[in-house]
Order: sequence, then C-alpha cells, then structure tokens
Amino acid sequence: MRFRLFAFAATAFTLTGCFASTIIDDPGSTNTSILPALENAPYDSLAGARLSFQRFATTAGSFRGIYVIDGTARRVQSLLAGRALDRAMQHPTSGQLVYGGQTASGNSLFDLYATRLTDSIETRLTSGVEVENYPGWSVDGASIYYNYRGNGFTVFVHQAPTAGAARDSLILPDSQSNAWNIDSPIAVNATGRVGYVVRNSLGWSIWALDYPSGANRVQLRTDPRSGIGPLFQGVQFSPDGTKLAFLALNYDLADQLNSTTLKIMNADGTGEVSIVTITTLPFAFQATSLNDFSVCWLSASRIAFTAVGNDRAAHVYISHIVGAGSITLTQVTTNSGVFDRGVSCRP
Repeated sequence: MRFRLFAFAATAFTLTGCFASTIIDDPGSTNTSILPALENAPYDSLAGARLSFQRFATTAGSFRGIYVIDGTARRVQSLLAGRALDRAMQHPTSGQLVYGGQTASGNSLFDLYATRLTDSIETRLTSGVEVENYPGWSVDGASIYYNYRGNGFTVFVHQAPTAGAARDSLILPDSQSNAWNIDSPIAVNATGRVGYVVRNSLGWSIWALDYPSGANRVQLRTDPRSGIGPLFQGVQFSPDGTKLAFLALNYDLADQLNSTTLKIMNADGTGEVSIVTITTLPFAFQATSLNDFSVCWLSASRIAFTAVGNDRAAHVYISHIVGAGSITLTQVTTNSGVFDRGVSCRP
C-alpha cells in the first residue's frame, strides 16, 4: 500500500533547487514547521556524490528532519519528520531512502519505510509486532537487510524493498544474553558478507558473517574496557568491499565523551588505521538518542562521518584520503544548536 506522507511547502529556500516537505500522517505530532535552510553545502567536496543526514535541533524551535545534498545537481532537499526515525539509508543508484520509522498507532513500534526523493511518496515496507530497524541496502540495490529482536534473540532479515515482500531470516543463537542489540545500520558487500555493531552489557563490538548461512562469523573488534569505551559506531564496507570504516567514540574515566576517531581496517579485521580524530570538550550525553553516529563512503578515498566538535554539537565531516598518511578534512555542517547524525552516501 502506498500513501502520500509529504506536503510540499510553497516557500522556497535560498539554496538552488531546495524544497521542503513535512510528514503529516502522525496524529500525535505537533512538529509541522518546515526545516530551516542548510547553513552550508560544500558541493565540490562531494565530488558528484549524494550525501544525506539527519538533524535533531536541540535548542529553540526543536525539530528533526533529513537533508539530502546532491553534489551533481548542486541542490539540497529537506524532509521534515514528525516522528522518531532510524538512520535513512540511500539506495546505491536510485533516488530512494529506506529507514525505520515509529508507527502512528499501536505500541510505538518501529516498521520499515521507503521514500522516493523524486516525489516524496512513502511506502510502508513492513507491518508487524517487531521493532524493525537499522536497514542497509544490498550492493545492487535489489534488496534490504535489517534486524529485530524476536523471542529474546536478534534476527537478521533479508527481503525485497517492496510492501509485503517475502523475507528470509537468520537467528543469531548467542544473542539472548547481556541485553544484546545491533546498534548501527547493517553493512553488506557484494559477496553477502555482513558487518554490524553489537551493543551489550559487556561493552561494544564489531562482527561480520556470511549471509544467509551465518558462516565465518568473527568478532573483528571488541571493547576491552566494558562500560567506559571506546564505543563503536557506524561500520560500513568500502565500495569494493575490501575495507570497513567505523567510528570509535572515546570516553574518559568520568564516562564523558572527549573525542571521536574515524578508523579503517581490512574486511577481515586486520590492518587497522586511525584516519582522523575530532576532539570535544568532555561532556556526558543527556539524551541517548543523540549518541548515535555513523559513516559512509562517498568514494574509495572520501568518507563522510558524524562527530561532536568542541561546541558540543554533532556535525558532518568529510575525510579525503589524499595519499599515504595525508588527508584533507572538510566540516560540512556548522550549526551549533543541532545534532547531525545518520549519514548515508550514494557515490
């Protein structure tokens, strides 16, 4: 079933080609104003790619929404969400976003949705009793992967990105204990190798396995200090599938975040390299929903990621790996009254 969720605003932003739209189907939402214009759009840093991210305003005029920056068309599109959303992941070739969204009725469960950027029509892909979240696209864009908790276990699911599509699943048999949850969008390479981040009461870890067999499951990284970090976020395969990029959020002994490091390693967990570290004045998060960061590959040498800067606000950055030991860093967003998170790239 398809239904229109977005009402187009008549007022244009000052950015070329930018338009706003608003989710209007949530009867409990009072968030109906359009998104403000994006303060910066460094199109040249995208090198023709398309970058999207979520923004949570934390000061006056609180809102949450999605910005999509198109480096080829040199325009910004904005979608305003009146409900809680998981990270929106871009289709690898077409203009489509897939994400987990809080349903407007029931027990505040999450289902999966897809929205076409061309006309802002949203399709609800799933409808059930599970909390389905953190989707990721297959390399060819023909299917999506996601997870949910069922009967105490974490379950991987694979299906076509259409409403009511048949789905296959893989239960992770050791996921029942220690409040075990997947906490980032699922990464998939061309061979069906799946990467994912696990959060549990013993700390954080990065895993990989073959789908759908579940074979060759290996823990690539783990947090040796349990509750005080580092906290891993946002693992994603490189375009050729040979490397994984991820974030390590670093905390001090007072459980305060003080820096975020972008890292790259081989897909088998070897050869870890720290690319760049963003420091912040130490602080403790007051809202756990904001403590949610991510990475994506704009190209084989450009990686977008989110991190908290010295203004204690989260921003989008692009790291361009120029050569051996050399990078350039571009700060894409600069608004200090917001948390930017959930980056997704279409090369």
